[in-house]
Amino acid sequence: MKIKVIKVIRPEIPVLGMSFIPIKLGIYDVEFNKNGAASVRSEDGKSIGVKPDEFVFLSESDRSEWIRRFNINIPGVQPGGEDPPSPHDDEEFPSRPDFSLYQEILS
Repeated sequence: MKIKVIKVIRPEIPVLGMSFIPIKLGIYDVEFNKNGAASVRSEDGKSIGVKPDEFVFLSESDRSEWIRRFNINIPGVQPGGEDPPSPHDDEEFPSRPDFSLYQEILS
């Protein structure tokens, strides 16, 4: 599967052995862990995790397969078709959603 990275991705916490090279905008082969968390390889070949708001699938069938295979349950993400309107569409949200709970579940 391939994804399109829509935000420059930098490691949030420097850890020994992790890449410090940011992931640039573009199309990448995607890897998933056993829980469905996505990652791509940086220029130095090291894996960096990507959050759901940092990428899009190149095809709807890949997106649906990811949701089905890993039983992904992220609010507003449904297999196939358009996502339903959120009851909070009129509210102002921070520019970067808090995915800490999502990361804890998938780690």
